[in-house]
Parts: sequence; structure tokens; C-alpha cells
Amino acid sequence: MPYMPAGGVGTNGTLPVYMVQSDYDYESVALGVHQEYIELDLFHYGLKLFSEQDFIDAGLTAEDRNLIDNLDSKDVATLIVQAEAIEARQQAIFRQLLGLHPMPMMVRPSSCPENNTRVVWQNFPNLHIVNQPNVNRFNANTTQNWETIGNRTGDPSDSNIAEDQSCVHQNTTGYNCGPAVSHDRNDPVSFPGRQVNLTWDEPGLAVGPNNSYVTSTTAGQPAFVAWLSQLNLT
Repeated sequence: MPYMPAGGVGTNGTLPVYMVQSDYDYESVALGVHQEYIELDLFHYGLKLFSEQDFIDAGLTAEDRNLIDNLDSKDVATLIVQAEAIEARQQAIFRQLLGLHPMPMMVRPSSCPENNTRVVWQNFPNLHIVNQPNVNRFNANTTQNWETIGNRTGDPSDSNIAEDQSCVHQNTTGYNCGPAVSHDRNDPVSFPGRQVNLTWDEPGLAVGPNNSYVTSTTAGQPAFVAWLSQLNLT
């Protein structure tokens, strides 16, 4: 047995205790669980809405549609950290299938069960990316402002564009819309020095499936922008 220094959490052979010790612990776990509920429902809805042939026509086989329904970990703190690490990886896959850099996906529940426990957490004003690259173009850098089907950060790109600018009918690797796990696009969706235009809502808006939350912020005027992907911060 190699030398092991004394101390450390969970290193003395005791069994993990799945028990929160504060309101912060409880709401953190509740928030993570609700996020998983939303995504699980989204997956099931997508599998129900589209046929197997629809997925095949889009270049997605059964291997691309696998889903981890349950997560298991040790203590509550580790459970949250590991679950969100897997979460980040799951979300990155959506972007990689399009040949894009990893980026979070956003979903919005339409309703909640009447007996659903309320999650007590701050809601920030929504951030919008005005010139989000349109992945339906074979050259995403020709994207105009607001080329999405909605104004949320994670909304899909608008596919109603001229055929000669669309990647749908392209058969050349690097320019078509097929899954791109093993190759990049010839024209990248971003590059050093690219200008990104941002805007955000005013605080005080009612949000949530039943408008039971109100957005708020204690920040001043924006001064910096950070791109966060798993463990990398730019």
C-alpha cells in the first residue's frame, strides 16, 4: 500500500452520508435535481416526437440517443459536483454534433406539478447574444442579428435561410450539417477577435413556469465577459 497522508474528507473508510446540513445544501440539491427532471422530460419528448427514421435521416443512430437516466455518487457535495460535471459533458455533446464549440443548452418548463417543492434561489436577468452564430449556414460568420427562433441564449438557430447559404443540402465534409464529432467545420463559428454583441433584460421581471419568481441583481455596470466551459474560464 503506498503512503497515504492523514486527513481528507471521506478517506477513513466510513460510509457516505446523504444528508444536507443547511438550507444552502438543500436548495443546491433541489436545483440540480429539477434541472435533471427538465432534461429527462425533454429527452423523452424528443424521442416521442420524432420517429427512429427521423433520427436516422438527421444522421443520428441509436448510439447518439443513449441517455444516463440515473446518477450515483458519494456525499451530497460530491454528488452535486460530479452530476454537474457530467451535465456539462452532456450539454457539450449537442454542440459537438453540429461541429461547434461546447455551449450550454437552455430549456424552459411549461408547468410544474401542484405538489412540487419550491426551489428558493435567485433568478438573474436574462442575457441575450445578439449575433449568435447560425449553425444552419455553411459559413456561420455571415450570420445577421437575431437569427434564432427565439430570444433566449439556448434557442436553436433559424433554418429559414436561402438555400445557397444553407448547410442542409451540402454534401462536403466540413460544410454540411451532419454530426461532426470527429471533424471541425471548414469555416469556424468563432475566431479570435470576433465581436460578440450582448444585451440583457432589466431586473424585476416575473419568470418561471407560473411567474412565481422575480429576477434581481446586485451587480453594477458590466465590465467583463467570461466564457466558462467545465473547468476552463476565458
